[in-house]
Amino acid sequence: MARGNDRKGWRAAVSRWLTGPLMLVSISLTLGLAACATPVGPTVAPPTASVMVEAWIGPVEEIRTDRVMTFYRAYGGGANRLGSWLSPTPPASRQSVRESLALPPQNTAEFYSVVTVPAGTLMKVGTAAPAFDQPGGGRQVQLLELIPPDSFSDPMPLP
Repeated sequence: MARGNDRKGWRAAVSRWLTGPLMLVSISLTLGLAACATPVGPTVAPPTASVMVEAWIGPVEEIRTDRVMTFYRAYGGGANRLGSWLSPTPPASRQSVRESLALPPQNTAEFYSVVTVPAGTLMKVGTAAPAFDQPGGGRQVQLLELIPPDSFSDPMPLP
């Protein structure tokens, strides 16, 4: 057999190997079979394009905690108890937290939870940008990793 034919055979085999799985993935996605995968742990749906705004003003630090830390999460209405946006400042009132963190209209901030963030958690820390007709300016934290749901305390009402 000529050496050129070996190369053609090898290329054809590699091509079949590469396109076979891709075709299977394509068919799986088309048929919706990919939806059979079950995520592990809590998940948070990404925001829709209509609510995506610039979240930060000024410098933002990405850090990994070296100890257990306490933060606060204001929520209510369309915002859930579990979430990735927190503040190191305890909320004084619905109005003050909505203004300082420039919360979206669907977050009514009726409640807050004390959040115990485990050591070794990756997060961004910075200042909230103005958004949703709110001035921002408060310190905020965005968790970049999921933490256990029991890290969030039971709801406490905000005045």
